Amino acid sequence: MPKIPETRIDRLLESCQVIISKHGTKTCVVTIILPSGFEMTDSAACVDPADYSEEIGARLAMARLKDRLWELEGYAAHFETTST
Repeated sequence: MPKIPETRIDRLLESCQVIISKHGTKTCVVTIILPSGFEMTDSAACVDPADYSEEIGARLAMARLKDRLWELEGYAAHFETTST
């Protein structure tokens, strides 16, 4: 089974458009748009609006998006090697 190097995922993330927005008073929503046009969204929220930090929320959401992207790339690489 092929391994997906982290550098591949990092390069893919660097090529994405990233949109960060605040929803309500305590939710940070991050959407990435891949070069293919595929969109992925994740969010992070705090309990108390006084604790809201876009930086922390975006970092947490981006980490989860990176994990999901890694899964998709792993699946695609596996499919490419088994379908030929």
